[in-house]
Amino acid sequence: MLDSIFFESYAPLIIPFNTICGILLSEKALLYSKLDFIGLFLLVTGFLLFYDRLYKNSLTGSKKILLPVSIFLVLGSYLGLLLVNIYQIPNLKYFLYLVFLGLFLTLGWVITDDNISTVNTQYVFFSILGIVATMLYLIPKYRNSGEVFTYSLPLLTVFFTILVFSSISTPITVT
Repeated sequence: MLDSIFFESYAPLIIPFNTICGILLSEKALLYSKLDFIGLFLLVTGFLLFYDRLYKNSLTGSKKILLPVSIFLVLGSYLGLLLVNIYQIPNLKYFLYLVFLGLFLTLGWVITDDNISTVNTQYVFFSILGIVATMLYLIPKYRNSGEVFTYSLPLLTVFFTILVFSSISTPITVT
């Protein structure tokens, strides 16, 4: 675990930056049917820092065991979506959309408490549905027309920031 006051204080700002830059570089590389390893590195480091902050400060009990499994399954399903788009396998694409949605909702269940009526839980699931809708509908729609990001990048940034700020407890965010 990272025991740095810098990471403890500024993780809610670093995580969305790494994640969005990773998705941006990965989606931009998809226009040329390539896989961008710098984008994947940024995405993985963003999710690892998210895991570190959740594991250290926010989760208790059996959800600490489920957290790494669910985070790496979400990352794996996103990598599967990238590979399906590179090799243009249309039959597997919609199945992976459902898998990605299910795994991201499972991640939301893991990082929240079991009470749906709390405000933080509602923010987490709202942001997860926004992230999934942006990544599975808006970004591929504009990628097919040749424009990588129009208004989907700001939406994705807002949704990731809401997710991070509503699920991590740090000195600047109190959940």
